[in-house]
Amino acid sequence: MSRQATQRPFVHAFTSRGRRYIYDCNTNEIVAVGGLPFALVPVYQSRLGRSVLDGLRAEYGRGAVALGVQRIREARQAGLFSSHRPRRRALPFTPRSMARSIEHDIGSMVLGITEKCNLRCDYCTYSGRFAGRRGHSMRSMTWPVARKAIDYFARHSTGHREPPALSFFGGEPLLELALLKRCVEHFRRRTDGRCVVTLSTNGTCLRPDVVEYLRREHVYLFLSLDGPREVHDAHRKYPGGVGSFARIMQGLRRLREAAPSYWQRCVTFLVTLMPPVDLVALDDFFRETGGRVRASFVETYGSDLAGLRREDVVGVEAMAERFRDACWAGVFDDPTAIAARHAFCQSLFSGTLRTIHLRRKTRLGATSPIGGVCVPGAHKLYVSADGEFSICEKVEGCSKAVIGDVERGIRLDVVHRMLDEFRSLDWSPCRDCWLVRLCPICYMHVAHAGSWDLAKRDRACEQYRKYYSFCLSLYCEILEKDESALDHLEAEEERPSP
Repeated sequence: MSRQATQRPFVHAFTSRGRRYIYDCNTNEIVAVGGLPFALVPVYQSRLGRSVLDGLRAEYGRGAVALGVQRIREARQAGLFSSHRPRRRALPFTPRSMARSIEHDIGSMVLGITEKCNLRCDYCTYSGRFAGRRGHSMRSMTWPVARKAIDYFARHSTGHREPPALSFFGGEPLLELALLKRCVEHFRRRTDGRCVVTLSTNGTCLRPDVVEYLRREHVYLFLSLDGPREVHDAHRKYPGGVGSFARIMQGLRRLREAAPSYWQRCVTFLVTLMPPVDLVALDDFFRETGGRVRASFVETYGSDLAGLRREDVVGVEAMAERFRDACWAGVFDDPTAIAARHAFCQSLFSGTLRTIHLRRKTRLGATSPIGGVCVPGAHKLYVSADGEFSICEKVEGCSKAVIGDVERGIRLDVVHRMLDEFRSLDWSPCRDCWLVRLCPICYMHVAHAGSWDLAKRDRACEQYRKYYSFCLSLYCEILEKDESALDHLEAEEERPSP
């Protein structure tokens, strides 16, 4: 980093509906500014260059520029617009707290109970199109492996404040319904019923007996549905090429009619956005369909999915306006309204706006934590079909993220070695990145095949900077009109994750 760069204020300048703002990285504050300060702050140094000053004087006048420089100096004395950058990045936990979490505070376990799947979706990470990821197979978890995993989870979740959550993942977990039922029964027995069960499914196996079981056991259902028939069937197909939309909608109708209260409480759609995408059309579809939504873009890194560009996503501005208007109308204060009409819209923005809204307005020190990373295995421990432990299901297939197995449990020596490698990666670009305090980068953004891939991380960083800058503008626009319009973000999400 050059001397000139380190002298520049550590800020991000942005606009919102014509109004100008500065996000100050050192204080975590967002400051509304006029035209001249907006121009001065990003280029301000201890000694402003003559050419810069001459250009600003020509536009704003000599007196205004002198006053502007004086006000910036006063703001800096109050702590704003500092040029301070963090010298290093560190993990957000200590070795001692990490060991304690792994021993007593595992919150969630994901069982990959089968690698079998009755669909062949184009963008699936197990489609054979992604380097370093397994393909579909006929392998399933055995009962002894599942029992050992659940027993380990039960022993090491006793200190978790919330009920421990057991999740089922595949493949398609409902292809192993008998094993799934046996696991649920054993898990409930080991936890004395104080637990949560979730299931990620492609939605093609919702027979009447399955629906009744899910309802009776209060299983939180995360069901893949990408939108209307033409969107969904473009990618989510059976091996012969036939789309799965009709079968899924048949099961959903059965589910909604047989268990309406279960539908409202426990069903969430997982929407994968694969460009080209028309967000407004998707929002219209899910408004009509109803139900809760979690939307995310398909990850294409390390795959042969050529030609996919985020620029082929249309309707972002329109969706931001819908979200803004819903906030002003107070509709997100009512969870039933979200499920009925605004779930897709909410899924695009609420998570990031919550991060912005709940940010801690403290001074940035010499060390900046890598805020997106968790204690490996404690947040969500993934168990493969053969009993191997990984940090979570998002990094399955990366040998760097393997941290144990059902026979030996989570191995602290392996975790320490993995974290030493992760911590020793080149984090120097973060020192001058304005997103450093809000950054969501975690293991999955760096893990690829059998290595840590910094090119993958840097690509994700660029995407996040664009998205967070857009969300900062939206955030300020909403609060300019109504300071309480985002109070709903302060409520904790009570529903479990997939």
